[in-house]
Amino acid sequence: MEENLKVLILSQTFYPDNTSIAQHETDLAVDLVREGCSVTVLTSCRSYDNPQVLHPSRETFKGIKIKRLYTTGFGKKIKLLRITDAGIFFINIFQNLLFSPKYDIVVGLTLPPLLAIMGVLFCLFRGGKFIYWVMDLNPDEAIQAGMLREDSFLANILEKVSRFCFTRSPHIIALDKYMKKRIEKKGIDPGKISIIPPWAHDNDLSSIPHRENPFRKEHNLDSKFVIMYSGNHSLIHPLDTLLESALKLRDVSQYVFLFIGGGIRVQDVLRFKQIHSLGNIVYLPYQPREKLKYSLSSADLHVVVMGNRFVGTVHPCKIYGIMCVGRPFVFIGPKESHIGDIISQEGIGYQFEHGQTELLIKLINKLSKLEDIEKGIITQVSHPWMGEKWLKLLVKTSR
Repeated sequence: MEENLKVLILSQTFYPDNTSIAQHETDLAVDLVREGCSVTVLTSCRSYDNPQVLHPSRETFKGIKIKRLYTTGFGKKIKLLRITDAGIFFINIFQNLLFSPKYDIVVGLTLPPLLAIMGVLFCLFRGGKFIYWVMDLNPDEAIQAGMLREDSFLANILEKVSRFCFTRSPHIIALDKYMKKRIEKKGIDPGKISIIPPWAHDNDLSSIPHRENPFRKEHNLDSKFVIMYSGNHSLIHPLDTLLESALKLRDVSQYVFLFIGGGIRVQDVLRFKQIHSLGNIVYLPYQPREKLKYSLSSADLHVVVMGNRFVGTVHPCKIYGIMCVGRPFVFIGPKESHIGDIISQEGIGYQFEHGQTELLIKLINKLSKLEDIEKGIITQVSHPWMGEKWLKLLVKTSR
């Protein structure tokens, strides 16, 4: 690794946030520092999932220089206020970059959407190379989620900005082959698009037997069969099939439907629980990274959900942690997708379409009747940290 490579990372969320994006980019930054790079991060001063929590404006973490910028904390419930939060963050990123020194490499993510334009313009005027790390594809995702009309003036402007960022980026990171194809369809040279999927946090994860798991004891899950949805509760994750299963199984005291995480659809889960007076639905916030091995291992069946329209625009990272702890999982979503490929290629997991509530209930009943629930555990499949590929890419791009 070339020493003293100066790297800047732009993202709204970073350590100590517990979102998947924050954890993955923190992993990358830590590894780059370990390899001799100088790494600076520009991020938000507010916790992503709870904007009322403020982080220090400046901090050094494991050699990473973190500068957190002010933004408003209106949250995600009202679209206009959410846009205001993103707009203030954009303005402060812009002002900060005006007075920033040149960096060899600038890595831009997609939170908030199209943040990459700041990194592209910065490199054009100040020098350095920009790497576009596409965690989700916008405005495609916003259009598919119904947040933006495809034929609207704003959608056309955002699409032009998106294409400009792709065209001006020397290198683009897509998370799977479906995302890569969608980017190529925008007229982007496939030769500068690399597929680097997210990774499981192997150093922090291991399979914890139920009888040794303090998380199950803490939350009164001993003797229960736990069906878990852990991660982002967003518009791209239709939870209707899972919630309908909880409603139909309300009288089976053995079953607990445990929802862990954050996002705007958490309120849908809590509202559904209240309307139907469902004691079998339990909600917990995002768990700290050091507790993930306990929370993920406490499940008897994990549920991963993705809307049919979102293949190639998003990538459910939660699957890697589930595979790492070796718990059974069911994917509710399209068969022709990255997770669908994992199920068919690895021979693990189950796949159902949205609305197939009865099939999900049959699976739950089948697994819960195993004499020893933990006999249902799948072979642990590690999805390793792609650090070596990232490091080679950074050195190549910087030259």
